[in-house]
Amino acid sequence: MSNNHNWSNPRQIVRPRSTGRVPVLLCVLLAGLCSLAVYRWGYEHWWPIRAKPTFTATAYVVDPEKDADDLYPEASTANRAASVPLVSTCADPQRAREAVEALAHQHIAEREKEWQSGIEQRLAATRRSTDEMRQIHQLAVAECEAFERQLHETAAEKPAAAADTPHRKTTINPQWLELDRQSAELIARRDQLLDTRTHLHPLVAE
Repeated sequence: MSNNHNWSNPRQIVRPRSTGRVPVLLCVLLAGLCSLAVYRWGYEHWWPIRAKPTFTATAYVVDPEKDADDLYPEASTANRAASVPLVSTCADPQRAREAVEALAHQHIAEREKEWQSGIEQRLAATRRSTDEMRQIHQLAVAECEAFERQLHETAAEKPAAAADTPHRKTTINPQWLELDRQSAELIARRDQLLDTRTHLHPLVAE
């Protein structure tokens, strides 16, 4: 009895053994990409890894109330013109220029307000002084007119008194001397006021 068995040899499928390198490489690659992204974000937004370039814009404003020749007698014209420097620094040159222009406009507006306030104060003081001098002038004119009326009245009464006493000895009247003295004082005071206060009047100043 022959036992002819057809033994079938099963096929052996040989598969490569996984060494685990592919997942490791993928993890390393992903970690590198994440690190690069974090580095890039920190470089641009947060971390001062490298100093970014900055731009400085400078504006020079001339103060109109300052006399450059008196303040800077030994300086040149260019140096005298740069009386008030305004500086702005920014990473963007356009923003730096805009910022310094805004500072210049603000400075000019503040100086205009100060100048206007000073002019108004001077005008108010001039008006007060003018009113005071006008009152003094009116009072002096009234005193002078009263003195002239009194002088005319005294002169009108003098011939009648002389007619009543034709042989009366002529004497100096103390009242006339006092009137003459007051008249001289009033005239001197008027002349002094005209000399010292006339140039303060707005019409004369213009």
